[in-house]
Amino acid sequence: MKNLRILPLAVAIIGIAVGTSHSAERFTVPGTSVSIEMPNTPQCQTSIVQAPAGDIHFQMCGYFDEPAQMGHAIQHSFLPATPLPNTTEQLLMAAAEGAVAASDSKIRESTHLNVNGHPALDIKVITPRNGFRSYSRYVLVDNQLIVATLDAGTNAAKHAYDFFETLEFSGAADQE
Repeated sequence: MKNLRILPLAVAIIGIAVGTSHSAERFTVPGTSVSIEMPNTPQCQTSIVQAPAGDIHFQMCGYFDEPAQMGHAIQHSFLPATPLPNTTEQLLMAAAEGAVAASDSKIRESTHLNVNGHPALDIKVITPRNGFRSYSRYVLVDNQLIVATLDAGTNAAKHAYDFFETLEFSGAADQE
């Protein structure tokens, strides 16, 4: 499970596009079938992280809507081909816990669910020092981990779940 704790560090590494929101636009993560509605065109970064279980290929695309004070992000990762000895629920929770550990926050709520027939996990995170809230949906599709995240103030829950509902994907993408 510790191997997945490195995945969410991408959030801290990438530059996020900043601007004024327009009407939502459907954005497709380059080279994948993963798409989601964003308030504007996000900035993307592709990386390969070396982990004990093998290389993790990921793309992170993010956009910060200044007027709304909300950050939107979509991450697509290829997990190592090495079988991990965890259940799907443990794998999803390990990825979420890794993100939380990297941000000095705490998971306040978590719910396992299915999204289009694939195992998923929704989490609500609060940063103790400022009450900042973040909502993420983790979806496991074959050897791919898809993470949609909305970071915002105290009234973000409705916006987060509306954002998650726009997430679309099909089958496996080609790993380069």
